Amino acid sequence: MLAVSVGTTQGAGARTCGETRRGSSALVSVDVATGAVRQLLRGPGLRRASVSPDGREIAYLSQTRRLVGQLRICDLTRRSTRTLRLPVPVGDFPLSWQASTANLVFLGGDVLGYGADQRPFLVDVHDAHLHQLGGSGTPWYWDGAQLSPDGTRLALLLEWKYPDGHEPEQLAVYDRATGRMVRLAGSSQVSEITSFTWSPDGRQIAFSAAGGNPRGALYVVDVATRRVRPLLLGGPGARDPAWSPDGRSIAFVRPGRRPSLWVLDLRTMRRRRVASGGSGAPSWLPDGRTLVLVRGT
Repeated sequence: MLAVSVGTTQGAGARTCGETRRGSSALVSVDVATGAVRQLLRGPGLRRASVSPDGREIAYLSQTRRLVGQLRICDLTRRSTRTLRLPVPVGDFPLSWQASTANLVFLGGDVLGYGADQRPFLVDVHDAHLHQLGGSGTPWYWDGAQLSPDGTRLALLLEWKYPDGHEPEQLAVYDRATGRMVRLAGSSQVSEITSFTWSPDGRQIAFSAAGGNPRGALYVVDVATRRVRPLLLGGPGARDPAWSPDGRSIAFVRPGRRPSLWVLDLRTMRRRRVASGGSGAPSWLPDGRTLVLVRGT
């Protein structure tokens, strides 16, 4: 276990959550029913927001240089932010929390923010300990990692290495107890997978892929059977899915010159535009009524 030091900056009000620096990016909350937007904080280079399981904290990256950033925590109850000063570089990849814990999963370890030295880590944002989930020297590049809701499996976005290059991204699940790796999607089924999200019951994973639509399409795969079925194909595109806490809907970003935030009802398959903007995957608050995301770059 590696020690982590924590620096704290006291907040200047609920709407800024302690971040008052100038910048073109902002962390905002969006009411799913009304589309009302509230700014939580503003600063330079904000990226990759992810809400804690209890809804009290938001992890995000504050990019310090290309593909590498600081991991920061916005405390919504104390109205403050703090920086986790880690002994490894943090890559510009999605962040995710382990259910019912203060443990956060991120990809890091590579000084450039990408490449062969990138690997998944688990950090407790309260007791300041870091645990490496995957080793270096693997036959793949790490492009994404997210723990299952029960914490027993790790969903991974990987690029398998070969002497003359590497395969496109593939979605796989790693069993932490047995060490078994199972590929779920990629290559022959769908290509250019970019992001993914577990269902709340841990039985399915929704993901976006650009192979069938350059702007992105949504699919879902059954983890047990490995059966892949499409959710949204063609049209304006869809990326960065986020499964709602009740499992009934998936939020996603529709890309373009002016990105927009949408919600897909999985019972009716109806799509509804919630708000404009968004430069990364949305993250649900536990109540299922509010989404948090980064706006701007």
